[in-house]
Amino acid sequence: MSAINFWWKSVSTGSMFGRTGTGPRPTDDLTIPTRDDLFDLQIRSDDFTRLTAESLRVAKIVETKQYANSVLRGCIRCGVINAETGQPDTTKINRDMVNKIAIISVPKQRELVNMLFFWEEEMMRWRLLSREEDDLTSQLSNSTLSANALVHAKENLQIVQAKKRVPPSRRDDSGRSFEELLPGYERKKITAAIPSVDQGQTYVFVTNCDVEGTLDDTKVLFGPAVLEVNPPAPEINYSVLKE
Repeated sequence: MSAINFWWKSVSTGSMFGRTGTGPRPTDDLTIPTRDDLFDLQIRSDDFTRLTAESLRVAKIVETKQYANSVLRGCIRCGVINAETGQPDTTKINRDMVNKIAIISVPKQRELVNMLFFWEEEMMRWRLLSREEDDLTSQLSNSTLSANALVHAKENLQIVQAKKRVPPSRRDDSGRSFEELLPGYERKKITAAIPSVDQGQTYVFVTNCDVEGTLDDTKVLFGPAVLEVNPPAPEINYSVLKE
């Protein structure tokens, strides 16, 4: 695979976060208690990855079940939640959300975006652990496995199954539990400088190649992330002032 790259898209006028330089500031990410509440709801459901109207209510996007159903339908209409799987698709997040989910305020729409990105990360973690669980289960069905290897595989399977149930508040920033590191996870950070020409609302994508011109889905690894880039302070030319 090619080296990881960043692709930037700046929007200088109206957007789901209001016009550049006006309107409320973007909200913070979901609180830890809210993440735990959502995780607890999903872990007790038949399908961990499927977001429902109750998921939106528990995440405090809305307060009532009636509103939750309306917002869920809006999310499905604009594609940010898949109608068949109930899973988030953050590649569909755009300014159309303002009109299609107009039943909630702009600050709540920001919280909704944060929730969708958070749940996409939870799904990735869940799938990694599920694959490891499947591998260990397959090992246990191997009749040629030695007694020691069998015991080791059983212990690892119990650990992985326990890790799947660890709530967000019991993990470090990388998604690993405090008690024991998740297998296969590494603590790495990717950084990139924001281009000086970008101001206002800016979309950030992690791509698998350099992108010039049109960006298509085949080049996107992660994203979009939405940033609000403050313009530089204005320079005042006092020489034009007259006494």
